[in-house]
Amino acid sequence: MNVERNNNHPSEEQWIDEAIRGSEEGWRELHRLHYKGLWSAVNQVLHDEALSDDVVQEAFIKAYRQIRKFRRDSKFSTWIYRIALNQAYDTLRKISRRGKWLGLFPLQTGEEEDAPEWQAVDENDASKEAALGDDRAALARALDSLGPDHRAVVELRLIQGFSTEETARILKCKKGTALSRLYYSCQKLKKILEETYKER
Repeated sequence: MNVERNNNHPSEEQWIDEAIRGSEEGWRELHRLHYKGLWSAVNQVLHDEALSDDVVQEAFIKAYRQIRKFRRDSKFSTWIYRIALNQAYDTLRKISRRGKWLGLFPLQTGEEEDAPEWQAVDENDASKEAALGDDRAALARALDSLGPDHRAVVELRLIQGFSTEETARILKCKKGTALSRLYYSCQKLKKILEETYKER
């Protein structure tokens, strides 16, 4: 390994340099740093855990093959998220053409063992955990009401924390389009969640 360590913690830029040189360790670290976030973003588009696993792995394979095209004019995360979401949309279009669109959107509560968690849970407080489960289910149902493009904006901007500009670059749309989708999504989610909690 050729990485020069700073307090035993190489930076992401150093891992990128290693990956460009073909280092397996560099790719393992980049995979570790970005897999969870990529999986979450892809799953918001596909709503299929197994398929999301496959798509993210394919995205890393594609990134591995194209790493020398990464010119560092944007963040590595922006570059690889774009690859992963393009892969997700391609997969969505293929399945849609085969007449299996509805099969992509099973109801998910977010409580499956391997699913990303919305919030940390105090395992010693059963009442809090039950309430959180209800909140996850309500949020998952609300997100289900959005189309893939709008779910992707919510995931990238509000959950992953990308800036509006980065979100627009990843989704290959104008900043105004990203803002419009985000506004529409937030308004719809707010309305659905307000109605949900009124019923409780």
